[in-house]
Amino acid sequence: MEPALDLEKLSSTAGVKSYYIVKHDGSLVGAKAEAATEITQFLALSGLNGEAICSLLGHSRFNHMILSRQSKESILIFPVEGHFLAIMKEPGAATADLIPSIRELINGSKAKTMD
Repeated sequence: MEPALDLEKLSSTAGVKSYYIVKHDGSLVGAKAEAATEITQFLALSGLNGEAICSLLGHSRFNHMILSRQSKESILIFPVEGHFLAIMKEPGAATADLIPSIRELINGSKAKTMD
């Protein structure tokens, strides 16, 4: 089942260039970007590795991962209801401002599914 994210708000969030929602097997669930099979598999693998690293370090929860690119863009990966949400950040956007905005959208979607 697809996560109950407000994709309209996600698309209009300042600093979000594009996004992908992928299953753990790399299958694309939703996107506001040109979807390439290679990128969706990379995003799922990165998210799974983030979860594994947190587990190995004794952390109970994987919150997010930031991957920096040479183009000064970043990819932020968040776990969301059995999926991964990958945000391609605009080059000039402040990561410190974007993470709380995305976390708020994710937490809002969790609250809606619990109602």
